Amino acid sequence: MKKSHISLGLGGVAIGIALGVLGSFVFQNLTSAHKSTEAAQSDQLEPNGPGMVGEVAAQKDNTQKLEPDPPNLSDLPNETKSELGFGNPSQAWNSLVQDDKENIAQVDAFLKVAAVWADEEGLMVVDKVRETLGSSAVADAVVLSILYDAFESDSQTAFQSALALSPHSRKEALASIVSMWAKTDPIATLTALNSNNLGALHAELHQSLIDSWIENNPNDLLANLEHLPDYLKRNAQHGAMLGVARTTPPDAIEFLAELPNDPNDDRRYDLAFEIAEHWSRIDAYAALEWASSIPFPGEGNKRPQRMLLTKVLRNLAASNPNLALQAALNDPMGRFDHGLEPYVVSKVAQLDAEKAISMLSNVRDGKTKTASYRSVGRALSEHGNYERAVDLGLSLSEENQSNYYCAVFNVWARSDPGHLLKSLEEMPTSLVKSQAAYNLLASHRRSGLLNDKEIENLQGIVDGSGHNVTLAATSSYTDSRLDDDALLLQLELESNLNDGGDTVFVLSGE
Repeated sequence: MKKSHISLGLGGVAIGIALGVLGSFVFQNLTSAHKSTEAAQSDQLEPNGPGMVGEVAAQKDNTQKLEPDPPNLSDLPNETKSELGFGNPSQAWNSLVQDDKENIAQVDAFLKVAAVWADEEGLMVVDKVRETLGSSAVADAVVLSILYDAFESDSQTAFQSALALSPHSRKEALASIVSMWAKTDPIATLTALNSNNLGALHAELHQSLIDSWIENNPNDLLANLEHLPDYLKRNAQHGAMLGVARTTPPDAIEFLAELPNDPNDDRRYDLAFEIAEHWSRIDAYAALEWASSIPFPGEGNKRPQRMLLTKVLRNLAASNPNLALQAALNDPMGRFDHGLEPYVVSKVAQLDAEKAISMLSNVRDGKTKTASYRSVGRALSEHGNYERAVDLGLSLSEENQSNYYCAVFNVWARSDPGHLLKSLEEMPTSLVKSQAAYNLLASHRRSGLLNDKEIENLQGIVDGSGHNVTLAATSSYTDSRLDDDALLLQLELESNLNDGGDTVFVLSGE
């Protein structure tokens, strides 16, 4: 007997619970089982599909609108073909389950037998599939192929049949059917949900309906809000507005006027940020003009607008870094005495570190310049250009160097601690050396990579240097990636943790 839980690879891809991967395979076989060439194509899977239901629906939509051919059973085992020949798909299924082959190696056979079986006995087969295969990737693939075929034949009947399944299968089947049905006829789906006693599944299935409706046609949902139960309307409206902002962001601007101008209501902020994020990817120039003028509630409340500009400027920096930097320079300093230049410079540094370095001379002094240098230093270190990063920091005033080098050496100490340890004697100044030693200790004092003598030597460098070192948790500096880096910069710029208040730090022996 085989185990129900399979974690083997298919075409070099470990499926485990990665149903998106198996979803691609299922559909290649489900819709084209009569083509022998599909067996070869099943080895070329995309590893990060959108999930089984989404993959199934998407691939079905792209297939020709002809009725699918009946399952081709020519490649099934002889005993299975014999049982099917006698019209007994149940016995054929049991033969597949009980043979000595791994289930994943005969997914195609499971799908073909299941198709014939479900055609004879309906959705009740789903319960039997679960009984024999349990909660495995193969079972998931088979169940969803059965559900999709049933939905394709008659969505209303499929929904009613799913209601009669066992509790576990019912939940899974209804969720899949509702998600698919809402993409083609959300009003009919809503009617079906409201006309049946769904018990504890009521709220969950209504949410599945809303989610699919938003994904497929958010404007249609907005036009049909009156059909929804009152308790769903607010969230459905907000979700649909966000859906429009993701697909056609300029069209979502008018929705802002419909939301309360209330600083305690986050919906207005959420929508504005979604518009800024997606519009700036489509037309950063238009998004920049809009983000520069949109009002927010609260007298003197510039922070939301500056956060919008941050999103726009980072996307604009990828296509026109000079314009993005000029727009940042045009924005007045914030209440924490920093400008928006670091957001631009950090984005450019990810793409072209030398270009980012050339922009540093135009950045305003103070926290703004220090944070901009720090972003470039991190980017250089993340690409292994450690020596270049060390040299760059020497351009800063001594009072800001420790702050800068904390970022550089945090990356270096994590990425290549052995190299940093060997490079200590080559550091250009005692301040730089003490910051490097501190970061090595902070990252690896208890990791086992440093022996007692090395720890003692590093401790001596830190304690005896006479310089201040920047105190920062070893998790404070992460890989500079998109909005993660923007958030990091925001925290750095609007705090005093790393600027102006450095103290000598002696690592305890505890």
